Amino acid sequence: MCIAGPVSKDRIWHGDTLAQTAAGGVPTYAGLCAQRLGASLHVITSWAQEDDALFSDLTAAHNITMTRTKTAQTMTFDLRYRDARHAARNMTCADVTPPHTSGDFKEVSTRLLYLAPLMSSDMDRAYISHAAKIAPLALDAQGFIRQRHGETVIPCAWEEVRAVLPLIRFLKVSAEEATHLTGHKDYRQS
Repeated sequence: MCIAGPVSKDRIWHGDTLAQTAAGGVPTYAGLCAQRLGASLHVITSWAQEDDALFSDLTAAHNITMTRTKTAQTMTFDLRYRDARHAARNMTCADVTPPHTSGDFKEVSTRLLYLAPLMSSDMDRAYISHAAKIAPLALDAQGFIRQRHGETVIPCAWEEVRAVLPLIRFLKVSAEEATHLTGHKDYRQS
């Protein structure tokens, strides 16, 4: 399997207190999970050299090869939780990374490509169309329903959803994300 998408530096806040800085993004979570389940994995991602230690679990894992673009900054999210149960949060994005390009796949041979954008600017339709020619696609749609206004991350409609979904074999969305993708409050409607 190959996972393509940026990792993130997640700063987790409880009220006004920075509680933790953690490695985030699908390559981190799904990648390490797949690796620990025995999958052979290639990750296409990006982060700044100053954050190498934050992603040491990913780089040190067996069965994971990597195509990494070194960027000026790592995608950085501030996750501010308003209650003790973490049921509600505000999300800002201080730093973004450059979009992925079709050149990412030049040396990739895989049975499944898992596309995992964190923001709508991470991958475009041409990138997804090119990826679909390489292997069956899985898509984590969270990034396509996120836009930045200043540093605030807000949910948005994904304008190209109807054109892109026929290219996807496996789709991963939450109920909230499905609502944004379909435009219906009852996400089971199409």
